[in-house]
Amino acid sequence: NHDELLPCNFVVIDITASPEYIALAYVWGDATDRDSILVDGQVIRVTRNLRDALEKFRRTPAWLWVDALCINQQIVSEKSVKVSMMSKVYLKASCVAVWLGRDANGDADAIFEDTKVTVEFTTRVDKASLERFLQLPYWSRTWVLQEVGLANEAVILWGNQVWQ
Repeated sequence: NHDELLPCNFVVIDITASPEYIALAYVWGDATDRDSILVDGQVIRVTRNLRDALEKFRRTPAWLWVDALCINQQIVSEKSVKVSMMSKVYLKASCVAVWLGRDANGDADAIFEDTKVTVEFTTRVDKASLERFLQLPYWSRTWVLQEVGLANEAVILWGNQVWQ
């Protein structure tokens, strides 16, 4: 329910102490399509795509590292320092959760089920579904290789589907 503010809390952790946390990899989405979340009692505006990603963790709370929340995007010096340590953030994460967004066309069931059976796509996935999957904005990001390539474990979340 997007009418209800999603409650979150900031926790400062030392990643050199090897804490269990999940690094969220996602596309910010349309900067004009925003929603509110509640962080430590303060209302914060985030992109709707980030709000949707955070919603996935409502029932299974976890420590998440989320760039839009953990890096003050308004302070260039902080942004520079934090961006330079992004590889360490993804490398040290116990898991990288890749949020592909909502599954508007209902393709995730077929795509994920087929990839569980084999890495090669079979005829069970129609060409249009596969094209939509490969054209999702996440795959065009520069950071994809760093986020997933450095992950100890990665899980892909798309709509209501999870693929490990």
